[in-house]
Order: sequence, then C-alpha cells, then structure tokens
Amino acid sequence: RITINSNPLIGDKGVQCLAEAFKSDLWLKALDLQNCGITTIGANYLLDGLKFNAVMHVLDVRLNVDIDRDLLQKIMEQVMINSSGNNSEYEWM
Repeated sequence: RITINSNPLIGDKGVQCLAEAFKSDLWLKALDLQNCGITTIGANYLLDGLKFNAVMHVLDVRLNVDIDRDLLQKIMEQVMINSSGNNSEYEWM
C-alpha cells in the first residue's frame, strides 16, 4: 500500500506517472491519493491503469473535488472488477 494523501501538487501530471508505473506492477494493491489535486484528466489516467493492473484492489481518490462523478463511478466499478467483488484486506481509510 502506498499512501500519499494531502499532496495537492501531485496533480494530473504526477498521477499520469503513477498510473503508467502501476500498469505493470504486480505488488501494489492499494494506492491512497486523497486531496492530491487530481482532476478528471488525471482520474482517466488512473482508470486506464486500473484496467491493466488486476491486482490493484483500492484506489482512494476521495477529496479530489475536480473529478467528474461519472468517472468516479467508473473507477469504483473497475476496483470492484479487480477485487472480484470480494472485500480486500486493503480497506479504504
């Protein structure tokens, strides 16, 4: 689990780098990005990364107010797909 909450300067550019990195990572199962200055643009990078990384069971992007609600729903759906609907040992904070 990596927790980097409350780092608003990460933003979309930082999230783009993280999403590219975790696409092929088989160890990271939870990433906490609350209040990190992410917009809908960055959230799309994260959703794309989730589709490549089936072991990621938690992606916490709460408190990023500039993410479109429909996209948040898609992220939650992809997390559920990745976890096969099972509760993860890596719960939301």
